[in-house]
Amino acid sequence: MTTDATVDRARGAFGRSAWGEAYTLWTEADRDQALAPGDLSSWATATYLIGHDAEADDLWARAHEECLHRGDAAHAARCAFWLGLGLFLRGETARGGAWIGRAHRVLEDVTDQTAVHGYLLVPSGLQAMGSGDFAAAYSLFSQVIELAHRFTDPDLLALARLGQGQALVQGGETSRGLALLDEAMVAITAGEVGATVAGIVFCAVIETCRDAFDVRRSQEWTEAMTRWCATQPELVPYRGQCSIYRAEVLRVHGQWEEALNEALRACERLGTPPAHPAVGMAYYEIGELRRLRGEFEAAEGAYREANRTGRSPQPGLGLLDLSRGRVDTARLALLHALEEATQPLDRARLLGAVVEAELANEDVLSGRASADELSRIA
Repeated sequence: MTTDATVDRARGAFGRSAWGEAYTLWTEADRDQALAPGDLSSWATATYLIGHDAEADDLWARAHEECLHRGDAAHAARCAFWLGLGLFLRGETARGGAWIGRAHRVLEDVTDQTAVHGYLLVPSGLQAMGSGDFAAAYSLFSQVIELAHRFTDPDLLALARLGQGQALVQGGETSRGLALLDEAMVAITAGEVGATVAGIVFCAVIETCRDAFDVRRSQEWTEAMTRWCATQPELVPYRGQCSIYRAEVLRVHGQWEEALNEALRACERLGTPPAHPAVGMAYYEIGELRRLRGEFEAAEGAYREANRTGRSPQPGLGLLDLSRGRVDTARLALLHALEEATQPLDRARLLGAVVEAELANEDVLSGRASADELSRIA
């Protein structure tokens, strides 16, 4: 088979979402000829989607250099963006920021706006959201939407709608924000966007629905994500997060045994070195299920592991301490967590447990104050 035919087969496999096959074919073709930047980019994407993160990073860097060599600054910046975003998603913020910075520098000499300029506004919007400036974040994502429409880029449009919806939900405009997230999800379920963006949007929307205590939406989109993952047997990223979301939904419906199995699967998928940042969520979910089943020692171990891997063990650990009669320990830990929570939805996750701790401490006035705050947020 000629190399050109192998490349054509790789492109066909990529179009069918056969990520492993595409990866193998591009690897074979690369031994005999230098691949074009577009093929390098697609190869990097397929490599990421089968879970070879470090190799995908190298391919994005190679595609970036090849684009620079050919004088294609916009494509070079796009490659740097995806490399930087992948690093961010894995918790490597310093390296990720460096590559995003390089993408900005590469675009400095590009006088006309491109879709890539929109992609590079996404990290700025996320940074504004992280600092609590939700109005600025919404404004930045509005600019991204304009660029996505101008350049007919469905991936960019999905990321922009996701950002707008999250900014509105976190800023207190929950109904409006969730409606925008639903709109983003329509494009995902219709197959209008690439797999990388689809996975990002699925995870972010489900987490936002959960944070907003919208159980119905969370369940609906979790079921959709489960179906989406099932259509791509070779897909590695996002499966662990999907198992976490399924475990949470099952827990809410009282199916604790099945939920625990899903959470354990998530730990297995996300904990393989290098561990994914979301593994802490999986350990926390295991702690919740162990606590509800009365398996207190195992629950405490899971909460401690969640804390070690980056997820606060509260309010679950506080509720566990209350169940074991450790009222002072629970109350102090919960109040400390509440003191550090600055956003309303973050506080809402803690306030119910704080009320229980205050009542267990026979402090009815403080308990009432916390209950009143929770009512105002609701």
